[in-house]
Amino acid sequence: MTSEERAEMKALMQEAINPLRQDFSVMQKDVASIHDRLDNIEAKQDATDARLDAMGARQDATDAKLDAMSARQDATDARLDAMDAKLDAMSAWQGRTDARLDTLDARTEKLALIIENQIDRAIKILSEGHMILNRKLDECIGLSDRVESLEHRMSAAEYALKK
Repeated sequence: MTSEERAEMKALMQEAINPLRQDFSVMQKDVASIHDRLDNIEAKQDATDARLDAMGARQDATDAKLDAMSARQDATDARLDAMDAKLDAMSAWQGRTDARLDTLDARTEKLALIIENQIDRAIKILSEGHMILNRKLDECIGLSDRVESLEHRMSAAEYALKK
């Protein structure tokens, strides 16, 4: 090959390579742009990951608070159950007390009826008997006074006879 042919071939190759160089240059710019975009996306993804991590930490804190509240509520429920048991026991005690009071009321009413019907009647009978005994005692005292008076008269008559 001659030098002219070589120069011509070189020129032809230069012509064919120049558009390829331009295309390659454009492609390099496009690749650089894509790298920039990927860097941008990675930065945004890192920021999103950081926000998600922060949200996860807040959610963990919220879960811990909810667990603590649940534990306190369980303790409160246990105390309320204990109070309910005590109230049930008090209600049962009150029921027994009410039953005893009802029994006492019934007994009191029976005693009042006994006092009204039997004891009042017995007191009236005793009172009548006492009045009869007082009358008889008065009669006996009157008779005793008469006997005494007669004894004095008899003594005086005996004395007069002796003289």
